[in-house]
Amino acid sequence: MAFLKNLSVSVGLVIIVLLFFTAIFANWMAPHDPIRIDLQSKLMPPGGRFLCGTDALGRDILSRIVFGSRVSTLIALSCVFIGALFGVTLGIISGFFGGRIDEFIMRTMDMILAFPSLILAMAIAASLGPGISSAIYAVGFVQIPMYARIARGSTLSVRELNFVLASRSFGASSWRLIFVDILPNILSPIIVNATLGLGSAILTAAGLSFLGLGAQPPMPEWGQMIAEGRANIVSGEWWVPTFPGLAIMATVLSFNLVGDGLRDILDPRLRGRK
Repeated sequence: MAFLKNLSVSVGLVIIVLLFFTAIFANWMAPHDPIRIDLQSKLMPPGGRFLCGTDALGRDILSRIVFGSRVSTLIALSCVFIGALFGVTLGIISGFFGGRIDEFIMRTMDMILAFPSLILAMAIAASLGPGISSAIYAVGFVQIPMYARIARGSTLSVRELNFVLASRSFGASSWRLIFVDILPNILSPIIVNATLGLGSAILTAAGLSFLGLGAQPPMPEWGQMIAEGRANIVSGEWWVPTFPGLAIMATVLSFNLVGDGLRDILDPRLRGRK
């Protein structure tokens, strides 16, 4: 399979599989309780019983990273689901019906895009109150315009193809044309951007948690772990924020690698260049 022959894609896929495996079996893979406080073991360097060291409360960083993969995976999947569900729906309606409906939906999307995504997510999360659900709603909302634009552009090109015009001539309803003829034929760019969006969602949600607007203590979440350990950098305990940061970097990079590979496979304009 050409998709798996790409080394970078294979590496990204391995990391993603490991991430989901870790998230599912975190209870068995974590060597210690991620929220158990042990002040006698606080700020222990990596090695021995604690492979990644401990934080200022004596909690095992490796165990918190393992359980944090479950939180980050849940956030990413939920955000992409919300963004894709509403974005694709609005984009197809806009592109198919056109006219004032198209104008209203696209100008609304432009208004959302006028705000920096992180700032807008911060405002939404702050208005809803700190918590993981607020972070999910906030990050999912700011992703809606991306999917709406992609779905609209694809719908505008597909709705003029011969098989859609033939279905229309036979009296097919608008909703049948949308769900049977158009939607299956615009899924490729949506799938690619959803894969890339998973990494973006993890990064944005980690940023919200870092600012205190996402996951709250003692829940192990990578961004919140970095926030708790940032003061330790000055005092020399580099491992406290470093390992959660590496987990975020590896996860986001893996989704980007797989997303690029999917784009090369699913985009017919790029197939001939490989």
